[in-house]
Amino acid sequence: MNQEDFFLLQFGDSAQIHLDAYPELVFPGKLVEMAPIARSGDFSNKLRAFAVVFSIGGTDPRLMPDLSAAVDINLSTQVAAASSFH
Repeated sequence: MNQEDFFLLQFGDSAQIHLDAYPELVFPGKLVEMAPIARSGDFSNKLRAFAVVFSIGGTDPRLMPDLSAAVDINLSTQVAAASSFH
């Protein structure tokens, strides 16, 4: 998660998790962990990245450790409402 988006997140935010290997699979997810300290970004020394962890709801035999995924986050309504005024 990059530093610009990190501060919009709240524990419990819901998400849709898409596995890169199986694009037709979509799992519900929930934000459960956020790193308190950033690390250097991959593309620039000026950007920082934070580790975040999502729990995955549901099961499927194709869901296994070490698969890459994309996560679409549903920002909490309080944050979305506040950011729309800036």
